[in-house]
Amino acid sequence: MSEKKVVGRGIAIVLGISCVVLVVGLVFVVSGVYRLSNIVDLCESQILLDQHYFIFESNGEADNSYSVGYAGYVTVQLESASPSIYIEVSYYANGLSYSRRVNPGVDEANVTFPILPASVEIAVGNLNASRASAIITATYFY
Repeated sequence: MSEKKVVGRGIAIVLGISCVVLVVGLVFVVSGVYRLSNIVDLCESQILLDQHYFIFESNGEADNSYSVGYAGYVTVQLESASPSIYIEVSYYANGLSYSRRVNPGVDEANVTFPILPASVEIAVGNLNASRASAIITATYFY
């Protein structure tokens, strides 16, 4: 008499659930590797300021702070009719202090600043004694 070995229904269900869990885990690992690859290649971005309109009184300044988690760069796009508007990006990270101020001039300018993971401050100001305005877009690439 030949004996047939049959896998019990409970074991088949456990094996099926295990396969589903393994596939879901694999999907998470692959998507995590893809995201990390994008970060290493500086392909991720986040808009910090989106066409924010500033009006400055005499020698006025506006500061905005952002916490960034990865090294990368910030590109600031400035639109202004005043040559006295400046952009300054500064941070302190791992014993390194960085601060750079740029006065891009009239019309539209794009300025890029390197950054490290830290609390980054973007300041926009007016060096003139008269009133001035600007539209700022700042994008963080990491």
